[in-house]
Amino acid sequence: GDQAETAAMKVKDFQELKYVAEQNRIGVDALTDGLKEMNLRADEFITSKGKSGSAAEAFKRLGYDADTLAIKLKNPSALFAEIIGRLQQLDKAAQIRIADEIFGGTGGEQFVRLIGQGEQGIRDTIQAANDLGVVMDEDLIRKAEDLDEQFQTVATTVGTTLKKAIV
Repeated sequence: GDQAETAAMKVKDFQELKYVAEQNRIGVDALTDGLKEMNLRADEFITSKGKSGSAAEAFKRLGYDADTLAIKLKNPSALFAEIIGRLQQLDKAAQIRIADEIFGGTGGEQFVRLIGQGEQGIRDTIQAANDLGVVMDEDLIRKAEDLDEQFQTVATTVGTTLKKAIV
């Protein structure tokens, strides 16, 4: 839940992409950072009406204008898959540079691994995640977070009491 919030995504969508990342040996921290960077850089491009931003050239090269990107950014997971699909049309050097510009260094470097799958491959892996039941609904995640907080409170209390007893 926390990582989904950092990436500016719905929890369900983040879990689906997390599964895609795990299947491709991409760390969850790189996924979170890359998605956050994509959101930031897309917003920068949109706000400047497509005239500037650290990834302006990259978005333009992939065929996005500010208005289209503003609409697509409402569903970051679908935008992510689409960008990966569009990167397939470019040569390797351009893929690496544009991935780095859109997703930042950490995410961009690792997301290049997904280009071979393309947009459809990512969508198929997302469907597999749902079919296998590895995606939890938001209510279950909220309950798990509450339970984790309670366990942390108990662990802290027990640890402190034990330390006092030992001292």
